[in-house]
Amino acid sequence: MADRIRQGAQREHRGSSGDHRGGVFQIDTNTARVYADVRRELKIASRPIPENDIWIAALARQHGLDIVSKDDHFEHVNGVTRFSW
Repeated sequence: MADRIRQGAQREHRGSSGDHRGGVFQIDTNTARVYADVRRELKIASRPIPENDIWIAALARQHGLDIVSKDDHFEHVNGVTRFSW
């Protein structure tokens, strides 16, 4: 049990230091701004995608990350690269 707690604390520490491999991203004010930008861009382009995927795209754009997904609608989000699996 102590090992699991220690591993969880190590994952949390890595996430806060900028290494997000396997970590959890926190949504903050900047994320909300990026979300609004992505949503507006998709609406103008008449390319709606599910709300949860807009949040995923916003986090990816904010942190400069790629998305690995079978959902090709991520292709319509500027500033995000999608890799299919």
